[in-house]
Amino acid sequence: AVFIDITDKDNIRDGIYLLVVDGEAYIKRIQKLIGKKIALLSTNKAYKDMEISLDSDIEVRIIGRVIKSLKLVDI
Repeated sequence: AVFIDITDKDNIRDGIYLLVVDGEAYIKRIQKLIGKKIALLSTNKAYKDMEISLDSDIEVRIIGRVIKSLKLVDI
């Protein structure tokens, strides 16, 4: 389970966010880069990191910042 603060989406700073990129939802660590660019970093090394220019035609919509994650256990 992941808890998202949907009020924390306008002032993007480095952190983990739920975002939609070209219609696909991701939970990624965002790192601001020089210029109007962001890096979307994956904790899971099975997935590649992405670099996106915010001036490009790629749609990026921030849903909110991840504030907590819990591992659910079946009992």
